[in-house]
Amino acid sequence: MASTSFATDEIFNCPYCDKTYTTNSNKNKHLKKCHDIEVPQDTSNHRIPCAENYCNGLFGTIADLRTHLNETHGFTFHEDYRFFPTKKIFLHWKRKLEKSERVRFIKTQGDKLRKNAVQQYFHCNRSGSYISQSTGKRKAKATCKMGHQCTASMVATINRISGEVIVKFVKEHYGHDIPPPPTVLQANQELRRSLKLGKAVTQTMSLMKVRTITMLKTLIEEGGFDRVLDKLEVMSAGAGQCVCELKVAHEHKNRAGLLHGGMTSTLVDAVSTMALFSKIERPGVSIEMNVSFIRPANIGDELFIEGRILKVGKNLAFLTVEVKNKITGQIIALGKHTKFVGEQNNNPGSSTTTTTIVS
Repeated sequence: MASTSFATDEIFNCPYCDKTYTTNSNKNKHLKKCHDIEVPQDTSNHRIPCAENYCNGLFGTIADLRTHLNETHGFTFHEDYRFFPTKKIFLHWKRKLEKSERVRFIKTQGDKLRKNAVQQYFHCNRSGSYISQSTGKRKAKATCKMGHQCTASMVATINRISGEVIVKFVKEHYGHDIPPPPTVLQANQELRRSLKLGKAVTQTMSLMKVRTITMLKTLIEEGGFDRVLDKLEVMSAGAGQCVCELKVAHEHKNRAGLLHGGMTSTLVDAVSTMALFSKIERPGVSIEMNVSFIRPANIGDELFIEGRILKVGKNLAFLTVEVKNKITGQIIALGKHTKFVGEQNNNPGSSTTTTTIVS
């Protein structure tokens, strides 16, 4: 299979010292920092215009456009950083965001290789101009392209070793309106269209995810201790894995105002059980559970909880759970759970269950 090399042999030398650089921009930064020489910026390739009236500014990057709009025209932009354990979870969040905000972010260029990572760039689909690829005559149709650049963007950095994703997200759009939410009539029409195509909302979810959500709902509605899980949201379930999210609320706190250890242990118990259920459709009976508390979580923190099956045999299932801060990716707690999944009359832990909590 052919390979593509991304290395370059070009070297940029500083004319005032013996320093060498692999890029011209790094050389220019060196000239400014070490020799106090300001290199005039090459604007010949600047193609991004400012859309404000009576402004003729052209810029080379969206970041430069945002800086100009902020400093010259008073626009405000915010950079938001998000952490996702996998690319699949990131894309799920992206689709959910696009649906709720009624926007779309599309890739406009190829992946960029970095050290141990790959960067992907997503821009608002309203950016740019429509260029038809056809040569024949076509009926003129309206296009969503607005003819200039929108400032909303995402830059996803994907770790090639762990698969974790860090996203830099600027959500403020520029130069176009956000479409209003659909009316009830439009929503009903869309639902009927989906039903007709066999793509109803309930069918987009995997059958196992539906069953797992039903299982959680049953536990909560029974009115026992599991009612504390009423704010737990199942994001995905299937093949021995369950991913959930929870925003720490007032009822989850301890006397110090942090996430209660009992709530953390309940999350480990519940999410690992749902991971097991997604594989063998039996919840099993707990024999041993171990929870290590790594960091505290505050009220308002968004938690990412992932349960997995390590191994399942004829009688025993070994499960693991990670509880992370969804924004920073820091581990809050680690859990290990052993469950009996054989015949109930052979259950060695049917009369005694051991729980070990390590703080």
